Amino acid sequence: MKISQDIKIERTNPAAVALGFFDGIHIGHRIVLNKCVEVAKQRNLVPTVFTFTITDTVPTSKQNLTLIHTEQQKYDIFQSIGIEQIATPNFNDFKDLSPEEYIEKVLYKSLNAKVLICGNNHHFGKKGIADVNFLREYAKKFDIEVITVDDVILDNLPVSSTRIREAIRQGDVELAEKMLGEPFSITMPIITGRKVGRTINFPTINQKFPEKFTILQYGVYLTEVECEQGHFFGVTNVGVKPTFDTDDLTCETFILDFNEDLYQKNVKISFKKLLRKEQKFDTIDELRLQIANDVNCAKEILLSNH
Repeated sequence: MKISQDIKIERTNPAAVALGFFDGIHIGHRIVLNKCVEVAKQRNLVPTVFTFTITDTVPTSKQNLTLIHTEQQKYDIFQSIGIEQIATPNFNDFKDLSPEEYIEKVLYKSLNAKVLICGNNHHFGKKGIADVNFLREYAKKFDIEVITVDDVILDNLPVSSTRIREAIRQGDVELAEKMLGEPFSITMPIITGRKVGRTINFPTINQKFPEKFTILQYGVYLTEVECEQGHFFGVTNVGVKPTFDTDDLTCETFILDFNEDLYQKNVKISFKKLLRKEQKFDTIDELRLQIANDVNCAKEILLSNH
């Protein structure tokens, strides 16, 4: 898959281009991306994504942004859907372009777009002043077709990255999974922890959340664990371990029926269900007993699902 971080990329083969920030690729985004791939195959075009990265200047609609996917997770999803090239310049590179300049210089001249696919609430141009109606009309000048996709409605509300972030922060990872089309997850290397877990017969792997990531409700979760040894289930604590009076946010996972060393390996943790919120215990024995209860609870859920 070809990835360009320059807005002035060389003119490519004719493309079908999906437009959007895709900060958390949800089921609505997936319809846009799948439509892009479908149209590209039908018309012998290159399935392409035009998105952007943010460093200094943040779009008005993306203030206080926290991530749902890392850049690598986004690229992996794009590739799995069938996207063949991605243009992901910095927002600063095109934020001051007028809508007309953006269509002509970026979509027509740089990307060689023949078809554009986007959500029906897509906005663009300096300060986001232009909408899909303007896009459709002005793009005709360059013989570019525009296809829009309606919002996906779940529980009487549109699926959006904002709703997904709120669900994650409330620990409702089941709702987040419905909107994302896959579990909310992190893939990060295993780091050295305090090794307290092994002293109470529940050794854990420790991970840090990616920078600027959306942080879950502090608590204990049933998770799926994916590593080079295979797929397993786990019980994952997200929080600051108040029993030990620390304020260092960690993600600690006890992997069920697993005892191999994963230090410094990349491991994917997918959050399936909140078992309980974070608690402070008076003694280590109380903590040990609660972890045993958490593990039993996780096993009961797994048994009931099979």
